[in-house]
Amino acid sequence: MSRTVHLFELIHSLTPTEKGYFKRYSKLHTRQKDLKYMRLFDVVERLESYDDKQVQKLVSDEITAKLFPVVKNYLYNLILKSLESYYSGKNPEIEVRNIMNQVTILYYKGLINHAQKGLRKAKSLTEKHELLHMKADLLELERHLLKDLNLESDADIINEEEENLEKIERLFKCKKFERMLVLKHWVSGIALEDIPKNLNDSYKEIGIFSAEEALTKNAKLHFNHGSLLYYYVKNNLEKAFSYAGENYDLIRAHPEIFDRDEKKYIRVIYIYLGLCLQLNKQPEFWDGYNLLSNLKSGNFRTLTEIFDQKYNLAFNSAISFREFAKGLDYIKEFEKNVSKFEKRLSSRSLIVFYHLIAYLLQLDGDSNKALTYTSKVEEIVGKETRQDIKSVTKIQDITIHFDLNNWQLLKSKIRNTQRFLKQKDLLSQGELALLNGLEKIRKKGEINNKPDFSKLHDTLAEAIKKDPNYLWIQRSFDFMSWLKSKTSKSSFSEVLSAQK
Repeated sequence: MSRTVHLFELIHSLTPTEKGYFKRYSKLHTRQKDLKYMRLFDVVERLESYDDKQVQKLVSDEITAKLFPVVKNYLYNLILKSLESYYSGKNPEIEVRNIMNQVTILYYKGLINHAQKGLRKAKSLTEKHELLHMKADLLELERHLLKDLNLESDADIINEEEENLEKIERLFKCKKFERMLVLKHWVSGIALEDIPKNLNDSYKEIGIFSAEEALTKNAKLHFNHGSLLYYYVKNNLEKAFSYAGENYDLIRAHPEIFDRDEKKYIRVIYIYLGLCLQLNKQPEFWDGYNLLSNLKSGNFRTLTEIFDQKYNLAFNSAISFREFAKGLDYIKEFEKNVSKFEKRLSSRSLIVFYHLIAYLLQLDGDSNKALTYTSKVEEIVGKETRQDIKSVTKIQDITIHFDLNNWQLLKSKIRNTQRFLKQKDLLSQGELALLNGLEKIRKKGEINNKPDFSKLHDTLAEAIKKDPNYLWIQRSFDFMSWLKSKTSKSSFSEVLSAQK
């Protein structure tokens, strides 16, 4: 990829705050007569796609063809320098790296006392934010300073290095333990034979048996996450919740974790709240949801992540806690604000959003609008899509057409869904029983079909017993409650609410 395209991508990745800072920074660090690059910045910023020849033509009155590559390169590097300055007080790693550069310069200039002061500040930051790899470099730099001060003994430094190495080793082991459970959880699904029968066997493998033995906050987070995954896959949700709660309490007690790793901080909250939903722990959920909703960041990627998790959890809470009216309010909020983030949201996230919105609208009886959202799911293609959610939504789409009595469309809908699930190797025993039963009802038509829906409800209940993987599908959309609503005078939402 050329530097030209890189420049376009860099400029379009900037938030409004970063752009404003860059313009102020550039005025302070560049002579007025050398502001040709700002003309280039303004032109590239207005483009929706990059065309090198078009840009050259638009700036040709100020930048010659010969100078064009030079100005592009200068602008790219100046933006990076402004971002480095902007984040130096916001990101501890960048701040420590800048201090280390200053300490090195002071050391080369022989200003050892000045260098020591900077070194102490940098070490304090590495300890606060557990920047273990950077502390190792600082200790080596401190050793050089001792030599210049004619201090022979570096025993204290050696002790610090040993302690730091022990922390690094334990962090690595906890990450390895977590990674093993993550792979088994996501790759093997809930294939319990792949999971160790006793969690202590995994603990023995890494030589760490409790979060306290992990030594650092970061290692504790990985250790607890691996442990909760083990119990989650074993379907021991209360035990999984206890580990998720430990991580949640840890980040609440140490807000500096957010400064160090915003994404990890948000992930801890999201996992905790997901288990709150499954266990119907409403007070704990709303406490964590408010924490997530009130997080602030100057990083647009982080703001997108917060938006993503916030509405994912909001929609799920409306369904899990049977607060369907509140779910409709969340939909209005989402539709009002999504345009700010839509380009940054992944196809995986959008599929989940559209599925949940369609679910809430169907529960509200707004079947036609629900279909607009199941159609949006259908339109999203690519390797990164959530095929599991897509398959559930395709069957959900069929249920909506049943609600609307669209009998003419149902034949092709059911056939296409069966074909899709077989091609993607996603057709579970529960889904097969459901689709076959719906096809039989379609063939019979709408005349006195309540007994058929009742029979399909019982058939699906038996299929689920033989197919534990279907439990996840049932959590994503309650087909059992929908079938029950077809055999009673109660609506889908009333049947679902009765199971609260």
